[in-house]
Formats: sequence, structure tokens, C-alpha cells
Amino acid sequence: MPTSPHLPAWPTPTPELAGYDDTTYRVRLATLVRSYAGVAAYDREARGMAARACIEAARTRDDLADIVNAGVEPRGSPDIEELLRCRRELPAFGALLRLARSARTLVNRGYHRRVAAALTSEARTPARPNGDSRNRLLDDLI
Repeated sequence: MPTSPHLPAWPTPTPELAGYDDTTYRVRLATLVRSYAGVAAYDREARGMAARACIEAARTRDDLADIVNAGVEPRGSPDIEELLRCRRELPAFGALLRLARSARTLVNRGYHRRVAAALTSEARTPARPNGDSRNRLLDDLI
């Protein structure tokens, strides 16, 4: 892969670092860093808080980026603020993106069900001018 002339070349890992992910050292080091920073790992309870924040954001926003941004802004989301107050790790961006997608889908399905339930049976049936088949509408367009 070519590198940019403006950026330094990616360093080649030393033999000591080459096996870093194959050992338990990374896990132990992450635990040490968390304890030093006074932060708990991102667990099931923290995921629930983040999911609630994304659902709240999805009720007023449709764009995934807006939902993710609302999910990490302490001002806009009391649940994420609670994560920070409880000294919890914030989720990775990929996890937030999956939560945002799921929240948007859940909220939109709820909206669609409410609209469908409010429609009369006459409004639910597709319009067929002059008793023509449904394909006639498509044929008229073509």
C-alpha cells in the first residue's frame, strides 16, 4: 500500500510487539489502565445505558451520524452522561454505530405500526383506477 509523502512510514513492529495480541498482556494492560484511570469496562449495563440514549436520539433524528453524535454528547443525552458519571468506558465507534442503526430501526418500525393502525381499511387498499389491475399503474408509467 503506498504511503503519502506527507506522512511518515508505518513503523515495522519489533519482535517483542509482533506477538502482543497473541498473549494476555493486552488484556492485563487494559485492566491496569482502567484501574489507573478509575474507569470500569464497557459491560452489559453500560450497553443498556447507551442503547437507551440512542433510542431517545432516534425519536427526533433520522441520520445515523446525528444519532451517534447525540449518543456521545453529554449535554444531549442523560444516559451517556450517566455512563461518564459512573466512570464507565465509552463504547467503540462501531458499537455505537450498530446501536444507532438498531435504535433507528426500532423507532421507525414503531412509527410505521402507529400510522398503519390509524389508517382505515379503505385507506390501506391500494388505489385501482377504473378497476384496472395493479400492473396497469406501472404500465401507464412506462
